Amino acid sequence: MPLYGEAASADSDPARRYVEAQFPKIIKDGQYLPEQVFNMDETGHFWKRMPSCTFLFKDEVHRPGYKAHKDRVTLIMCGNAAGFMMKPGLIYKTKNQRALKKKNKAMLPVYWMNNAKAWITKALTADWFIHCIVPEVKLYLAEKGLPFKVLPLMDYAGGHVKDLQYDGVKVEFLPPNITVLIQPMDLRVIRAFKTLYLVPRWRASSWQLTTMTTMTTTTKKASSCKSTGASTTLRHV
Repeated sequence: MPLYGEAASADSDPARRYVEAQFPKIIKDGQYLPEQVFNMDETGHFWKRMPSCTFLFKDEVHRPGYKAHKDRVTLIMCGNAAGFMMKPGLIYKTKNQRALKKKNKAMLPVYWMNNAKAWITKALTADWFIHCIVPEVKLYLAEKGLPFKVLPLMDYAGGHVKDLQYDGVKVEFLPPNITVLIQPMDLRVIRAFKTLYLVPRWRASSWQLTTMTTMTTTTKKASSCKSTGASTTLRHV
C-alpha cells in the first residue's frame, strides 16, 4: 500500500537511533520520571462527516444540492508516559458558538480556542501552553508530590512555537521525518480517541438506517395487503 505525507518521508534508522540512544540520554541527564514526560500533538477532525464507504454517504451524494460535510475542528491531545491525559484543546472557527451562548467555557471538557480555519497557529500553541498545560500539569505533579519539572515532546509542525519558555519546562523537539514512527500521540492515542468518538456515532446512524428501512418495508407490505384485499372484494361483487 502506498504511503503519503509524513509516513512516506519517515526514516526508520534515525528513529531507532533517537529511541535507543539520544532520548534515554535526555531522560537520564534530566532525571525525569514518567509522570514528568509529556507528548502533545494535534489532529484535524471532520466531526460531521460520515465514512465514505457507508450507504448513508452514497445516498447523501445523490441528493439534489448535495454538499459534503466539511465542518472541521482541531484537537490538541497531550498526555504523559505514566498514562495521564490532559484536558484536550479544541480549535473551532468561531469564538462564540450559538450552542454555547451564555455558557461558561471553562466548564467544558475541552479548552476552547478559535481560528478562522480551525487550525493550530503559533499564537494558539502559546495560549494553550500557558493557560492549559502549565496550570494543569502543576496541579497534577503537586498531587503526586513531585516537583514541577516537565519535558514536553513536540514535533516541528508549522503551528508550534519553537521558543516556548517557562521555569521548570524544557521543550524537546523530535527530529524531523521520524515523528510519525515514534510519537505516542500519532501511534495510538489519537487513533483510539477517534475510534471511541466515531464508532458509537456510526452505530447510531446504522441503527437509524435499519429502523427507517424496516418502517419503509412494513409500510409497503401494508399498502400491498390493502390493495389485494380491495381487488378481491371487487371480484366478488
